[in-house]
Amino acid sequence: MALVQRYGKPDLFITITCNANWPEIKSELAPGEVAQDRPDIVARIFRAKLLALKKEIMDNMIFGAVAALIYVIEFQKRGLPHAHFLIILKGESKLKCPADYDKFVCAEIPSLDNPLLRKIVIRHMMHGPCGLLNPECSCMRKNGKTTSCKYGYPKQYSGETTTNDEGYPTYRRRNTGERLKVRGAMLDNRWVIPYNPYLSLLFDCHVNVEVCSTIKAVKYLYKYVYKGHDKISYNVVPADGDVVDEIQQYQSGRWVSPCEAAWRLFAFDLFEMHPPVLLLQVHLPNQQTLHLHSHERLNAVVANSKRHRTQLTEFFAMNAAVPGGLGYLYSEFCEHYTWDASGKKWNKRSIDRFQVGRLAFVFPAEGERFYLRLLLLNIRSPTSFESLRTVNGVLCKIFKEAAVKLGLLE
Repeated sequence: MALVQRYGKPDLFITITCNANWPEIKSELAPGEVAQDRPDIVARIFRAKLLALKKEIMDNMIFGAVAALIYVIEFQKRGLPHAHFLIILKGESKLKCPADYDKFVCAEIPSLDNPLLRKIVIRHMMHGPCGLLNPECSCMRKNGKTTSCKYGYPKQYSGETTTNDEGYPTYRRRNTGERLKVRGAMLDNRWVIPYNPYLSLLFDCHVNVEVCSTIKAVKYLYKYVYKGHDKISYNVVPADGDVVDEIQQYQSGRWVSPCEAAWRLFAFDLFEMHPPVLLLQVHLPNQQTLHLHSHERLNAVVANSKRHRTQLTEFFAMNAAVPGGLGYLYSEFCEHYTWDASGKKWNKRSIDRFQVGRLAFVFPAEGERFYLRLLLLNIRSPTSFESLRTVNGVLCKIFKEAAVKLGLLE
């Protein structure tokens, strides 16, 4: 969300799923082996494809100039990995109207003039069949006596791309009469999963490309990509029928597929942000965290002034060293300076690197620390905790009083 605050809402949401039939995987299998037998190969090949996709987006700029990007790796229960990308484009590359969506996203069956893309769409980008054509499909959910597809297929025909009342795009799906036989059923444009023709041809796998048309979708999308792995709570019941102590027997577990195990053994990244986000400390005076090693004496650590330095106290010191301060908010400071964790100081940032700052979250119930954070978000160039509490030349007793006087609280 720090990236959204800095650059605006995401413009594109992309999901890429591993294809176990990629020739790069099949060529490495021994006779009689299938992809499921070699999770190490699947992990390596998918990571190579992932880096290739990232290069297409960032370096080749197939969607335009990118301001920010995040991706998260997830693993299906049956083992295949997939990745979710959220992309924020720069101002000149942003999609400004539904007509721009058609440049990157297609939701129709390719024409006969492109047989290769047609085959890829049949293999990877056709949903179902479900509903009346296949009531037992895994996507079907029961609502009382009725059942419906949880993904909303089949979609409605649409002559042009529009945005619906909930802020999500309705892609162009013309009633061309074109139908394809997929998994034993004849399907038309209403069953096509949105895709990008160039990426589908390049990677020959499921590459779902969606447009984030309004700000309403932001919270859902970021919660979706960071929802984490699947978990299960279970307990072991004794067979002799004695009294069950649920607290003692409660267990929490999670599913780890062989491919995820290989991915973690190779120490491949599970997520990435561009630009990176730095978490900035927020603490009250003399309440910073000090790390004490087992061989150190507490008195010596407390007496060492260098050990007391934090990102926040050094931010104050940097402003105090310059008449009038440096002119930055605390959250903006790391865009211009880098934090040296070993030397406990801020250094001038080089031009070719960039980083976004994010203040540590503080619950309102924490009281003064919450109001301190509120002041840091709004006051430029503070030189000390006292300067944050000074309003119109008057030193307030507490941070809350200063926040009220500045109009930051009702």
